Amino acid sequence: NKKSTAKKLVQIEEGKEYAKDIFFALHCIQSNDGECEVETEMGSIIYPPYSFIQGAVYPINALRIKSLGNAKFIGLVS
Repeated sequence: NKKSTAKKLVQIEEGKEYAKDIFFALHCIQSNDGECEVETEMGSIIYPPYSFIQGAVYPINALRIKSLGNAKFIGLVS
C-alpha cells in the first residue's frame, strides 16, 4: 500500500466528521497548547498539550477531531 504523495490538502475542522480512509496523514501547522482529542476507527485518543509539533506529519487516520486544543492541521488526502 504505497500512499506517499497527497492528491489534495484539506484544512481540518474541529467536530467535523470525515470519511473513513480519506486521510493518510495529518500535517501539524500549529502545535496544541490544550488537550487534543482525535477519533479514529479504534476509538478516541486524548493527546496532552504540546503533543503535536508544528511542521511534523503524523500518520493518523482521523475520522473526527473532537477537540483541537488550539492546534491546526491540514489533512493529506490520498
